[in-house]
Amino acid sequence: MLRSRGSSAIVIVVTLCVALVGTLVSVCPRTFLGRPPPGRPASVRRPHLLSGAPILAAQQLRQLGQRSAAADAQPVGPVPDPRPGIDWEPLGFGLTTRDTVMAVATCKLGGEWGEYKMVPYGTIPMEPAATVLNYGQALFEGMKAYRTKENRIVIFRPEMNALRMKQGAERFMMPPMPEQLFMEIVGETVRANADWVPPAGVGALYLRPLLIGSGGALGVAPSKEYSFIVYAAPVTQYFKGGGARMLVDRSHQRAAPLGAGNVKAAGNYAPCFQTQHQAKAAGFSDVIYLDVGGENIEEAAASNFFCVGSDGILRTPALGSILSGVTRDSIIRLAKDLASGDSLIKGVEVGDVSLDTALSSSEAFVTGTGAGISPLEHLSADGRSVDFPAPGPISKLLQDSIRDIQVSNVPDSFNWLWDPFQDPTGTERLAKLGKIDGFKE
Repeated sequence: MLRSRGSSAIVIVVTLCVALVGTLVSVCPRTFLGRPPPGRPASVRRPHLLSGAPILAAQQLRQLGQRSAAADAQPVGPVPDPRPGIDWEPLGFGLTTRDTVMAVATCKLGGEWGEYKMVPYGTIPMEPAATVLNYGQALFEGMKAYRTKENRIVIFRPEMNALRMKQGAERFMMPPMPEQLFMEIVGETVRANADWVPPAGVGALYLRPLLIGSGGALGVAPSKEYSFIVYAAPVTQYFKGGGARMLVDRSHQRAAPLGAGNVKAAGNYAPCFQTQHQAKAAGFSDVIYLDVGGENIEEAAASNFFCVGSDGILRTPALGSILSGVTRDSIIRLAKDLASGDSLIKGVEVGDVSLDTALSSSEAFVTGTGAGISPLEHLSADGRSVDFPAPGPISKLLQDSIRDIQVSNVPDSFNWLWDPFQDPTGTERLAKLGKIDGFKE
């Protein structure tokens, strides 16, 4: 009898302990699970960079936060410093750590997006019949958060990514994520991973929003359920070395008129893998694709193309079948502004860029969120080739000008930066911008 009473007492004590732990996790999940609350120095967390830490299993995902009055648009802070003990420069562009937090939301077809949760980066449950796995119903975005010289953290033109994903969702019959909620979730992801934002001028925190058809079905039709996920990774230089070596490929085409090349769809990128692999095996950095006529340059596998003639005119292909890049749009606006004054840039032309024009240029570069502004040092096509200074004077001018804006070395005269610590939900920024201009050329 005594033994039975003793066993019962142990069970009661264990049950109370489990209940207490559950309460602590729900009340203060970030602190209890090892994540610092906003403003706590990043050094309280142990770095796992390049450690090969395994991805968490789905059942291990623990909720770290949930949308509530993050609807409360009050500023949060202070901003955590970069993680100590990290050698940031060699990171390159890759998934070098899994010790991060991601955002996850779901929505039924015909429903509305609302609640989301913050969980450790890891796997997500998905059945084999998921529409994304069978029919490729998937969009993604790429954006960056930068640390400024004043130790603020800012995100570069996030409303443009929100707009582009919304347009892609409409094209692919997916429930569009409202711009304000998109920004709120992205902002929360940045704050949850703020100590992974490298020091000013060194790199950035890359953000990857995904919108996928996660519901299972066999028929060829839009998914009945969707998942929106945002994960993050610290990154530095996209192309290794001084400049990129590009090969023009005629064996494949990246996009076609009336196709989906102007949508940031996941399925647009896998067809580039083979040509990229072959080009890299031959000593090139990436591939440049031509239009269906084989006369004009369209874009690289994951970036937009620019070249500069001896006349000082900056040229880039027009939109239509190609992706409307946020960095591309920013460079066009910045170059036009610089060309209006006493500048090396004498004008900007958006239209057909023939292969002959590119090969006779004095300098060239590609742009993208991942690539930034990456100068070309070499371009080969049809047995012809040209070497460029990397960077050339105009490429360097644009590189420095946009970087100065991103790290606040100069005033943000274009209103391109959003501070998710001062405006946590993005409502102030969107109200200030009014209607989002979108991509015009």
